[in-house]
Amino acid sequence: MNLVEKNVTGAGLNPQTWAYQYSAPHNSWSVDCPTATSCPSTVTTSSTGSYTASWTAVTGATTYTLQERVGTGSWATIQNTSARTKAISGKGNGSYGYRVQACNAGGCGAWSGIKTVAVALAPGMPTGAYIEYRITAKTETYQAHWNAVADATYYEAKRNDTGASVYSGTNTAYVIKTGLIPQLPDYYGFSVRACNDAGCSNWAVGE
Repeated sequence: MNLVEKNVTGAGLNPQTWAYQYSAPHNSWSVDCPTATSCPSTVTTSSTGSYTASWTAVTGATTYTLQERVGTGSWATIQNTSARTKAISGKGNGSYGYRVQACNAGGCGAWSGIKTVAVALAPGMPTGAYIEYRITAKTETYQAHWNAVADATYYEAKRNDTGASVYSGTNTAYVIKTGLIPQLPDYYGFSVRACNDAGCSNWAVGE
């Protein structure tokens, strides 16, 4: 997330026109605000939980205070130095607001507008993937299983031998094949991954 200040025309540390810009692969935007405190909240997304906040210099400023809040919680200072950039990482799912303030020995200017980053991470890889074999009367069945994954909204499974898709849905199991004894069902190994709107995990191989 880049917080870019430009066209400073006021006295002291109170910029009259600010622009805030976020840059990431395949995603960018900017918002111009008439004053430093009236910029409307603008949301962008991160699928990694890692991004950078930066802003240009304000004339007369010697330090900059960068604050963060989680959701609608309280503001907390995460940097108070002369630096004009801050690498942010390790953020989990949720929304994070940021604002910056320019300061010198005489005091501090107004806070910038708030920039909000919505972090939406892909789910983790499924664990416990295995194939269950069972016999009922004269029928034998191979069924794939795996453990549920937090934040997953659906799962995808594929054959290990051909890579063909064999399942997509919300369940954590599906029947590979059922057949009458002694006709052996078409058995195959499988891999499964967890998915949501942010993307999919790596494939987990069923054992």
